[in-house]
Amino acid sequence: MGRDQGLKSDEAVVGALKKSRYLANMSDSEFKELLKTCEVQDYRAAGDVIAVANSAVTNKIFLVKNGEVMMVAADLALPDAGGTVDVRRLAGSEKQRLLAGTLFNDKALTSPETASLEASLVAATPCSVITFTTSDVERVRGAVCMGPRLRVAAPCSARMRGFALAAACRLTHDQNEGRVG
Repeated sequence: MGRDQGLKSDEAVVGALKKSRYLANMSDSEFKELLKTCEVQDYRAAGDVIAVANSAVTNKIFLVKNGEVMMVAADLALPDAGGTVDVRRLAGSEKQRLLAGTLFNDKALTSPETASLEASLVAATPCSVITFTTSDVERVRGAVCMGPRLRVAAPCSARMRGFALAAACRLTHDQNEGRVG
């Protein structure tokens, strides 16, 4: 069994994104648009702080492109993102190890206005992490399917409007592809 080499192509990144139950209904053209909005951040050393869970609302979604990322307890005091911590100090606080192709915080897509990180992220090895936001996903879905047919009732909650938008986008996309009459 060889060492994981990470996500080396856009197709590999899209394949990893499709594993998310929150993103699974997106089309290939929507994923291609989303990739244009993504940022890739390289963390050169174990102990580089990627994100700190501080109960603030965040709509950022993380995808490990290569390397390994430690998920550590949210209540652990860490320097801000961009800082460094001794990973030996985190040994007892590690909740999970995220490997290449693993998404974190994609559940923020269900309620972006109240989403917060359930854990902090620290590089366990040198790694690269792809980030994008729920706003990026909403923009891509809207840009691909904007049209006069899309009408969402104003009294709907934000979550229901999101589901209605996703359904309308899928229907419009399928119509444009000739799958629905």
